Amino acid sequence: MDIRKLVSFMLCALSISAIAGPGTGPVKLKAVKVESGYVYLTPTNSISNPLFCGLASPIKLEPNDAGYKEMYSASLTALASGKTISFWLRSCVISPWGKTVPKAYAISISAN
Repeated sequence: MDIRKLVSFMLCALSISAIAGPGTGPVKLKAVKVESGYVYLTPTNSISNPLFCGLASPIKLEPNDAGYKEMYSASLTALASGKTISFWLRSCVISPWGKTVPKAYAISISAN
């Protein structure tokens, strides 16, 4: 492999890992709640809190974010089908419960 291609590949891989947020790993959902225009996703099992939000869950989806409709649809599909779902988290955001919660920016459903 050409050294320039190798260096370009390595820089690209490093930049992607630098912007990627932590993930939850596969979880099952027990609730999808809509409140004040936001969607809150509650897993059946506890998840880690790598962002150190006030609460580790529920996970919040915000309608102005890219991919919101698709993430909401995927969440409803996972809940209805009993499939596992994984979340990638971006930041801690305000919740109606007086504490911050993690905000998802990507979702993946597993076939389990």
